[in-house]
Amino acid sequence: MQSYYLAIRHGDISAVYNKGEFVNAYVTKCGESKEYKNEDDFLDYLDYLGITINDVKEGTGMKENYIYTSSNYDDFVFRTANRDVDIQHINKIAENMKVNGWQGAPIEVSLTDDKKFQIEDGQHRFMACKKSNTPVKFMVVKKMSIYDVATKNSMKKGWKGSDYIKAYSEDGNFNYKRLKNLQDEFPKVSLSDILDVVVGKHTQNNLKKGYIHINDEQYYKAREVLKSLTIMNESLKLIGVKTMSSYKKILVDLLLNDVIDPQRMIDKLDKHGRMLLPPSATKDQAIQYLEALYNYHQRDKTTVMFREQLKGRRK
Repeated sequence: MQSYYLAIRHGDISAVYNKGEFVNAYVTKCGESKEYKNEDDFLDYLDYLGITINDVKEGTGMKENYIYTSSNYDDFVFRTANRDVDIQHINKIAENMKVNGWQGAPIEVSLTDDKKFQIEDGQHRFMACKKSNTPVKFMVVKKMSIYDVATKNSMKKGWKGSDYIKAYSEDGNFNYKRLKNLQDEFPKVSLSDILDVVVGKHTQNNLKKGYIHINDEQYYKAREVLKSLTIMNESLKLIGVKTMSSYKKILVDLLLNDVIDPQRMIDKLDKHGRMLLPPSATKDQAIQYLEALYNYHQRDKTTVMFREQLKGRRK
Protein backbone atom coordinates (compact mmCIF):
# COMPACT_ATOMS: atom_id res chain seq x y z
CA MET A 1 0.00 0.00 0.00
CA GLN A 2 1.27 3.46 -0.91
CA SER A 3 -0.26 6.69 0.40
CA TYR A 4 0.18 10.10 -1.17
CA TYR A 5 -0.57 13.58 0.11
CA LEU A 6 -0.62 16.97 -1.57
CA ALA A 7 -1.48 20.32 -0.02
CA ILE A 8 -3.63 22.54 -2.24
CA ARG A 9 -5.14 25.99 -1.87
CA HIS A 10 -7.72 25.90 0.96
CA GLY A 11 -7.33 22.16 1.42
CA ASP A 12 -5.46 18.99 0.55
CA ILE A 13 -5.64 15.72 -1.33
CA SER A 14 -4.79 12.23 -0.10
CA ALA A 15 -4.82 9.10 -2.25
CA VAL A 16 -4.13 5.45 -1.51
CA TYR A 17 -2.89 2.83 -3.99
CA ASN A 18 -2.29 -0.86 -3.36
CA LYS A 19 0.28 -2.50 -5.66
CA GLY A 20 -0.48 0.15 -8.26
CA GLU A 21 -4.26 -0.29 -7.98
CA PHE A 22 -6.39 2.65 -6.88
CA VAL A 23 -8.02 2.15 -3.46
CA ASN A 24 -9.58 5.49 -2.57
CA ALA A 25 -8.90 9.19 -2.28
CA TYR A 26 -10.07 12.13 -0.23
CA VAL A 27 -10.22 15.73 -1.31
CA THR A 28 -10.69 18.34 1.41
CA LYS A 29 -11.40 21.88 0.26
CA CYS A 30 -12.74 24.83 2.24
CA GLY A 31 -13.51 22.57 5.21
CA GLU A 32 -15.52 19.98 3.25
CA SER A 33 -14.23 16.47 2.51
CA LYS A 34 -15.28 14.11 -0.27
CA GLU A 35 -14.24 10.48 -0.74
CA TYR A 36 -13.58 9.05 -4.21
CA LYS A 37 -13.81 5.29 -4.62
CA ASN A 38 -13.64 5.38 -8.41
CA GLU A 39 -10.29 6.37 -9.91
CA ASP A 40 -11.82 7.91 -13.07
CA ASP A 41 -14.01 10.23 -10.99
CA PHE A 42 -10.98 11.17 -8.91
CA LEU A 43 -8.84 11.88 -11.99
CA ASP A 44 -11.64 13.96 -13.52
CA TYR A 45 -11.75 16.10 -10.40
CA LEU A 46 -7.97 16.50 -10.43
CA ASP A 47 -8.22 17.63 -14.05
CA TYR A 48 -10.86 20.16 -13.02
CA LEU A 49 -8.40 21.51 -10.41
CA GLY A 50 -5.60 21.60 -12.96
CA ILE A 51 -3.65 18.91 -11.07
CA THR A 52 -2.27 15.61 -12.37
CA ILE A 53 -1.98 12.33 -10.48
CA ASN A 54 1.80 12.72 -10.73
CA ASP A 55 1.49 15.99 -8.83
CA VAL A 56 -0.21 14.07 -6.04
CA LYS A 57 2.29 11.20 -6.11
CA GLU A 58 5.19 13.62 -5.94
CA GLY A 59 3.68 15.28 -2.86
CA THR A 60 4.93 14.85 0.68
CA GLY A 61 3.33 11.45 1.44
CA MET A 62 1.29 10.90 4.59
CA LYS A 63 1.29 14.07 6.64
CA GLU A 64 1.81 13.70 10.38
CA ASN A 65 -0.94 14.92 12.73
CA TYR A 66 -3.44 15.23 9.88
CA ILE A 67 -6.76 13.36 10.16
CA TYR A 68 -7.40 10.81 7.40
CA THR A 69 -10.37 8.52 6.85
CA SER A 70 -10.34 4.97 5.51
CA SER A 71 -12.65 1.96 5.22
CA ASN A 72 -9.78 -0.30 4.15
CA TYR A 73 -9.45 -2.21 7.41
CA ASP A 74 -6.79 -4.54 5.97
CA ASP A 75 -4.39 -1.61 5.77
CA PHE A 76 -4.22 -1.48 9.57
CA VAL A 77 -2.12 -3.77 11.76
CA PHE A 78 -1.79 -4.19 15.52
CA ARG A 79 1.53 -3.87 17.29
CA THR A 80 2.38 -7.11 19.06
CA ALA A 81 3.38 -5.25 22.22
CA ASN A 82 -0.06 -4.14 23.28
CA ARG A 83 -2.66 -5.21 25.79
CA ASP A 84 -5.42 -7.70 24.94
CA VAL A 85 -8.62 -6.21 23.58
CA ASP A 86 -11.77 -6.14 25.70
CA ILE A 87 -14.60 -7.63 23.60
CA GLN A 88 -17.34 -6.10 25.75
CA HIS A 89 -15.74 -2.67 25.41
CA ILE A 90 -15.53 -3.10 21.61
CA ASN A 91 -19.20 -4.13 21.39
CA LYS A 92 -20.25 -1.10 23.43
CA ILE A 93 -18.34 1.31 21.16
CA ALA A 94 -19.61 -0.46 18.02
CA GLU A 95 -23.26 -0.13 19.09
CA ASN A 96 -22.74 3.58 19.70
CA MET A 97 -21.08 3.96 16.28
CA LYS A 98 -24.03 2.31 14.54
CA VAL A 99 -26.27 5.06 15.92
CA ASN A 100 -23.98 8.08 16.09
CA GLY A 101 -21.09 7.30 13.73
CA TRP A 102 -17.53 8.14 14.68
CA GLN A 103 -17.23 10.32 17.75
CA GLY A 104 -14.17 11.68 19.48
CA ALA A 105 -10.49 11.79 18.55
CA PRO A 106 -8.98 9.79 15.66
CA ILE A 107 -6.89 6.71 16.35
CA GLU A 108 -3.13 7.19 16.10
CA VAL A 109 -1.02 5.09 13.74
CA SER A 110 2.59 4.91 12.60
CA LEU A 111 3.77 3.82 9.16
CA THR A 112 5.47 0.42 8.94
CA ASP A 113 8.24 -0.42 6.47
CA ASP A 114 5.69 -2.11 4.20
CA LYS A 115 3.43 0.97 4.36
CA LYS A 116 0.85 -0.48 6.70
CA PHE A 117 -0.77 1.59 9.44
CA GLN A 118 0.37 0.24 12.80
CA ILE A 119 -2.15 1.16 15.48
CA GLU A 120 -0.36 2.93 18.31
CA ASP A 121 -3.44 4.14 20.17
CA GLY A 122 -7.06 3.19 19.51
CA GLN A 123 -7.21 -0.57 18.92
CA HIS A 124 -10.64 -0.80 20.58
CA ARG A 125 -12.05 2.00 18.42
CA PHE A 126 -10.56 0.38 15.31
CA MET A 127 -12.14 -3.00 16.11
CA ALA A 128 -15.45 -1.25 16.79
CA CYS A 129 -15.24 0.49 13.39
CA LYS A 130 -14.66 -2.85 11.70
CA LYS A 131 -17.55 -4.47 13.58
CA SER A 132 -19.97 -1.62 12.83
CA ASN A 133 -18.69 -0.98 9.28
CA THR A 134 -17.76 2.58 10.20
CA PRO A 135 -14.90 4.37 8.37
CA VAL A 136 -11.79 4.77 10.52
CA LYS A 137 -10.56 8.25 11.32
CA PHE A 138 -6.81 8.14 11.91
CA MET A 139 -3.77 10.34 12.37
CA VAL A 140 -0.18 9.45 11.46
CA VAL A 141 2.28 9.89 14.33
CA LYS A 142 5.81 8.79 15.14
CA LYS A 143 6.13 5.25 16.52
CA MET A 144 5.54 5.22 20.28
CA SER A 145 7.26 3.37 23.09
CA ILE A 146 5.20 0.92 25.17
CA TYR A 147 5.20 3.44 28.03
CA ASP A 148 3.87 6.18 25.72
CA VAL A 149 1.05 3.93 24.49
CA ALA A 150 0.13 2.87 28.01
CA THR A 151 0.19 6.45 29.30
CA LYS A 152 -2.24 7.50 26.60
CA ASN A 153 -4.53 4.58 27.41
CA SER A 154 -4.41 5.26 31.14
CA MET A 155 -6.44 8.39 30.45
CA LYS A 156 -9.13 6.22 28.81
CA LYS A 157 -9.49 2.55 29.65
CA GLY A 158 -6.42 2.17 31.85
CA TRP A 159 -3.70 -0.45 31.59
CA LYS A 160 -3.32 -2.99 34.37
CA GLY A 161 -0.01 -4.39 35.56
CA SER A 162 -0.61 -7.53 33.48
CA ASP A 163 -1.04 -5.38 30.35
CA TYR A 164 2.43 -3.87 30.84
CA ILE A 165 3.95 -7.31 31.40
CA LYS A 166 2.33 -8.72 28.25
CA ALA A 167 3.37 -5.71 26.17
CA TYR A 168 7.01 -5.65 27.27
CA SER A 169 7.21 -9.44 27.02
CA GLU A 170 5.95 -9.47 23.43
CA ASP A 171 8.32 -6.61 22.64
CA GLY A 172 11.23 -8.90 23.58
CA ASN A 173 12.04 -7.74 27.14
CA PHE A 174 13.60 -10.84 28.74
CA ASN A 175 12.81 -9.76 32.33
CA TYR A 176 9.14 -9.29 31.52
CA LYS A 177 9.04 -12.62 29.70
CA ARG A 178 10.08 -14.16 33.00
CA LEU A 179 7.32 -12.29 34.82
CA LYS A 180 4.81 -13.49 32.20
CA ASN A 181 6.04 -17.07 32.65
CA LEU A 182 5.50 -16.82 36.41
CA GLN A 183 2.00 -15.44 35.90
CA ASP A 184 1.15 -18.30 33.55
CA GLU A 185 2.68 -20.94 35.82
CA PHE A 186 1.01 -19.64 39.00
CA PRO A 187 -2.39 -18.26 37.95
CA LYS A 188 -3.79 -18.47 41.49
CA VAL A 189 -1.14 -16.11 42.86
CA SER A 190 -1.83 -12.39 42.44
CA LEU A 191 0.56 -10.23 40.44
CA SER A 192 1.24 -8.21 43.58
CA ASP A 193 2.37 -11.37 45.41
CA ILE A 194 4.50 -12.50 42.45
CA LEU A 195 6.28 -9.14 42.36
CA ASP A 196 6.75 -9.25 46.13
CA VAL A 197 8.43 -12.64 45.78
CA VAL A 198 10.56 -11.80 42.76
CA VAL A 199 11.75 -8.25 43.34
CA GLY A 200 10.54 -7.29 46.82
CA LYS A 201 10.17 -3.53 47.11
CA HIS A 202 9.18 -2.00 43.80
CA THR A 203 7.16 0.90 42.49
CA GLN A 204 4.30 0.71 40.01
CA ASN A 205 6.15 3.29 37.95
CA ASN A 206 9.14 0.95 37.56
CA LEU A 207 6.83 -1.78 36.30
CA LYS A 208 5.19 0.60 33.81
CA LYS A 209 8.49 1.93 32.45
CA GLY A 210 10.05 -1.51 31.94
CA TYR A 211 12.60 -1.15 34.74
CA ILE A 212 11.98 -4.52 36.44
CA HIS A 213 15.10 -6.75 36.37
CA ILE A 214 15.14 -10.43 37.33
CA ASN A 215 18.39 -12.40 37.45
CA ASP A 216 18.65 -16.19 37.31
CA GLU A 217 18.87 -16.61 41.07
CA GLN A 218 15.77 -14.47 41.66
CA TYR A 219 13.79 -16.27 38.97
CA TYR A 220 14.47 -19.84 40.08
CA LYS A 221 14.05 -18.96 43.76
CA ALA A 222 10.74 -17.30 42.94
CA ARG A 223 9.45 -20.43 41.19
CA GLU A 224 10.37 -22.50 44.24
CA VAL A 225 8.70 -20.07 46.66
CA LEU A 226 5.56 -19.61 44.55
CA LYS A 227 4.97 -23.36 44.35
CA SER A 228 4.83 -23.52 48.16
CA LEU A 229 2.93 -20.23 48.49
CA THR A 230 0.20 -21.46 46.12
CA ILE A 231 -0.51 -24.44 48.38
CA MET A 232 -0.30 -22.35 51.57
CA ASN A 233 -2.71 -19.76 50.15
CA GLU A 234 -5.30 -22.46 49.52
CA SER A 235 -4.86 -23.75 53.08
CA LEU A 236 -5.31 -20.24 54.51
CA LYS A 237 -8.55 -19.82 52.53
CA LEU A 238 -9.87 -23.18 53.71
CA ILE A 239 -9.35 -22.36 57.36
CA GLY A 240 -11.16 -19.04 56.94
CA VAL A 241 -8.34 -16.51 57.25
CA LYS A 242 -9.58 -13.00 56.41
CA THR A 243 -6.41 -10.90 56.62
CA MET A 244 -4.57 -12.92 53.98
CA SER A 245 -2.05 -10.16 53.24
CA SER A 246 -0.57 -10.21 56.76
CA TYR A 247 -0.01 -13.95 56.78
CA LYS A 248 1.19 -14.08 53.17
CA LYS A 249 3.78 -11.35 53.71
CA ILE A 250 5.33 -13.30 56.60
CA LEU A 251 5.20 -16.59 54.67
CA VAL A 252 6.99 -14.97 51.72
CA ASP A 253 9.75 -13.67 54.01
CA LEU A 254 10.12 -17.08 55.68
CA LEU A 255 10.27 -18.95 52.35
CA LEU A 256 12.65 -16.50 50.64
CA ASN A 257 15.08 -16.67 53.56
CA ASP A 258 14.86 -20.46 53.93
CA VAL A 259 13.71 -20.13 57.54
CA ILE A 260 11.09 -22.88 57.29
CA ASP A 261 10.62 -26.28 55.72
CA PRO A 262 7.72 -25.64 53.27
CA GLN A 263 6.18 -29.09 53.63
CA ARG A 264 6.22 -28.88 57.42
CA MET A 265 4.37 -25.55 57.30
CA ILE A 266 1.85 -26.95 54.81
CA ASP A 267 1.18 -29.95 57.08
CA LYS A 268 0.78 -27.69 60.13
CA LEU A 269 -1.65 -25.42 58.28
CA ASP A 270 -3.77 -28.37 57.19
CA LYS A 271 -3.81 -30.12 60.59
CA HIS A 272 -3.83 -27.29 63.13
CA GLY A 273 -4.33 -24.04 61.21
CA ARG A 274 -8.02 -23.66 61.98
CA MET A 275 -7.31 -24.05 65.70
CA LEU A 276 -4.17 -21.90 66.00
CA LEU A 277 -4.55 -19.13 63.40
CA PRO A 278 -7.06 -16.36 64.20
CA PRO A 279 -8.98 -15.17 61.08
CA SER A 280 -7.61 -11.64 61.48
CA ALA A 281 -4.12 -10.51 62.40
CA THR A 282 -1.70 -7.62 61.96
CA LYS A 283 1.69 -8.40 60.44
CA ASP A 284 3.32 -8.48 63.90
CA GLN A 285 0.60 -10.80 65.19
CA ALA A 286 0.86 -12.99 62.08
CA ILE A 287 4.52 -13.78 62.68
CA GLN A 288 3.70 -14.75 66.26
CA TYR A 289 0.77 -16.98 65.25
CA LEU A 290 2.66 -18.67 62.41
CA GLU A 291 5.64 -19.33 64.66
CA ALA A 292 3.39 -20.97 67.26
CA LEU A 293 1.75 -23.07 64.54
CA TYR A 294 5.05 -24.15 62.98
CA ASN A 295 6.46 -25.21 66.37
CA TYR A 296 3.25 -26.84 67.62
CA HIS A 297 3.97 -30.32 69.09
CA GLN A 298 7.63 -30.10 68.03
CA ARG A 299 10.56 -31.05 70.21
CA ASP A 300 12.79 -28.24 71.49
CA LYS A 301 15.56 -29.04 69.03
CA THR A 302 13.25 -28.51 66.05
CA THR A 303 11.59 -25.27 67.16
CA VAL A 304 12.34 -22.17 65.10
CA MET A 305 12.20 -18.58 66.35
CA PHE A 306 10.96 -16.59 63.35
CA ARG A 307 11.80 -13.08 64.57
CA GLU A 308 15.34 -14.11 65.42
CA GLN A 309 15.86 -15.87 62.09
CA LEU A 310 14.44 -12.97 60.06
CA LYS A 311 16.23 -10.20 61.94
CA GLY A 312 18.17 -8.17 59.40
CA ARG A 313 17.26 -10.60 56.61
CA ARG A 314 13.88 -9.46 55.47
CA LYS A 315 13.66 -8.70 51.81
